[in-house]
Amino acid sequence: MSEVVGISSQRPATYLVPNGAYDELNPGNDAAWADILGFFRDASGHAPEPEQLRAEMLVRDLDVPRPWALDPIPFALSNTDWQHLQRGLLQRTELLDHILRDLYGPRTLLRDGGLPPALIFGNPKFALPMHSYATGALRHLNLVAYDIGRGRDGQWRVLADYTEAPQGLGMCLENRVLSAQALPELFHRSRTQRLATTFAAMARQLVTAADRAVKDGIVVLLAQGPEQNNYFEQTYLGQYFGFPVVEGADLTVRDDAVYLKTLEGLKPVGCVLRFPHSENCDPIYLTPAAFQGVAGIVNTARHQQVHMANSLGSGVLENDAIMSFLPGLCQTLLNEDLLLPNIATWWLGGDRELAHARAHQAQLLLGPAFSRQDMFGTRTQDYWERTVQPADWHTPYRWVAREPIELSYSPHINAAGEVAAAPTLLRLFVVHTDEGYQVLPGGMVRQATPEGDISKDLWVPADDQDVRNVDTLTNSNIVVRPRRSDRDLPSRTADDLFWLGRYLERTEGAVRTYRSLLSHIAEADIDERKMTIETVIELLEDLDVVNAGQAKRLSQAQSVDQLSGQWQHMLFDTDSGQGLYPLLQRVNQLANQVRERLSADAWRLFNALTRSTNHAQWRFNSIADAIRLTDSMIERISGVNGQIQENMTRGYGWRLLELGRRLERGQYGIQILHQLVAKPATSSRMYLMLDLYDSTITYRSRYQTIP
Repeated sequence: MSEVVGISSQRPATYLVPNGAYDELNPGNDAAWADILGFFRDASGHAPEPEQLRAEMLVRDLDVPRPWALDPIPFALSNTDWQHLQRGLLQRTELLDHILRDLYGPRTLLRDGGLPPALIFGNPKFALPMHSYATGALRHLNLVAYDIGRGRDGQWRVLADYTEAPQGLGMCLENRVLSAQALPELFHRSRTQRLATTFAAMARQLVTAADRAVKDGIVVLLAQGPEQNNYFEQTYLGQYFGFPVVEGADLTVRDDAVYLKTLEGLKPVGCVLRFPHSENCDPIYLTPAAFQGVAGIVNTARHQQVHMANSLGSGVLENDAIMSFLPGLCQTLLNEDLLLPNIATWWLGGDRELAHARAHQAQLLLGPAFSRQDMFGTRTQDYWERTVQPADWHTPYRWVAREPIELSYSPHINAAGEVAAAPTLLRLFVVHTDEGYQVLPGGMVRQATPEGDISKDLWVPADDQDVRNVDTLTNSNIVVRPRRSDRDLPSRTADDLFWLGRYLERTEGAVRTYRSLLSHIAEADIDERKMTIETVIELLEDLDVVNAGQAKRLSQAQSVDQLSGQWQHMLFDTDSGQGLYPLLQRVNQLANQVRERLSADAWRLFNALTRSTNHAQWRFNSIADAIRLTDSMIERISGVNGQIQENMTRGYGWRLLELGRRLERGQYGIQILHQLVAKPATSSRMYLMLDLYDSTITYRSRYQTIP
């Protein structure tokens, strides 16, 4: 590939930026963007066409239920911009941690007028039970996320601080792995800083925090549950760190200590990396309906018997209202000017601010002061679209006013495979390590395109830093100390693995039964077909795959065509509660709940299996089509079983999964014998039994005769 000397010659004709908006491809960013644009504009054929690369990226994306598609073009940040953002975010994180330490400690800011009491006590995120809470040598904030945008003047501004349970870290890691796999040549040539070193430093600090809290304490990742739309990234982080992914029901508090309920008994927990919000973490001290949390964990944290990352109540800073006070607080607490400015914000709890908002109401965005949608529930456009104004001004302390911002534009590949421009928002992360706060040298970028929001990877130049670390799940730097992790198997996960084995085997039995019935119907004469239908329908009823009404309709079908129509509804009707669909849904649900226990290959096979019937009902025109589908499903189930046998560690989880499979297989075999052997023997029944047991070849090779 020829060397690229500048951006201007590489700018695609389809890349159009509105007048006045800041263009990330301006001449000052030549070094950051030149190689990337050259790669996508290379005429020599060494780089893939945009359409081809976009298709490849989507294929790699299939096994991740992500809310936004991943764009192939990474976002290149210049070294100058990165150094500026790094200094500003480190200072800002120190400031926020100081504020939390004061609010839940001496409260000098409230007494001396640094913060209005209404701003804190009027905030539902302020956790009164955490009063006088001290973290000792640790920090209140272990992970902070920031939304960063660049305005028309080219100035970076902070649009939002996330101090409660920041989202997007797992998706940031997934984006990096996918983009590095899709663009290996460009990735290595760009000398992009790796994420693995910072992730490893974060993991070591969490383990250190666990050791300080309790002897032999483990670190757990407290997830929100599979029903939440960000659960996929929490399990991904759990896999990467090697920490058990648990839910509130997996933990218990005994004698002011937190324990993980495992098959070997209670294991002490020293650090909880949490993702539920504070109010959902303790039904005793915080919210009675906090089903995601652990009863009594507030008191345990107050006694420093467990370290909560982030500390409970840290969400008090996660609002737009407090942003207007940060410049003054930075002078008060750090004796420094705020390096990275906020988007202009006014909290309307003050008379002067309220008067300003009233006077400039047409030019400002008005919104709630103490609430903010989570990352996966918002659009990038929400940062510049006008929000609904409050109906009245009776409670002005509940509202904020902000100046609108027109975000900068950067390139992406649109649906037509062309390089186009779209508004861009950065999410950057700061993590606490044994050496202090560090900014993750990367992040997640979101863009608002006409086709909807997309995400992309953020590439930061490495300078002379060593870039040999690899951002994969096999990074040895993450391992802090040897530990038999299978012995930390939570009881809930053990139960899920047991039932996953049962439903997987139940699905295989149902598919084999369907296939045998369809094959025998297609091949047998009228008398044999009638006998086969009656026998197998009874078996399907025993397996609870068809109900009595469906069984009656099937037995009354007089022709193959009538049977074809009945099977179409029975196999694929998502509302009947019968057939293959509910079985596959249950397998999918259980596989999601034990996602961190499955290898990447096993997860892809589970996904392929559970997607088998998604569109099959629209392609089902004959019994031959149904037989082909069941053949394909048997192949996928065999692949899953092979992964379980060959690649799953022989720990407690594997034993319970196998126990569920063997128990279900035994019951299935008994039901077959009850239906086929307990009745008068015929050649058709014997063939059907051998087929269901997958033993026809074995029988013939041994006895060389008909049954």
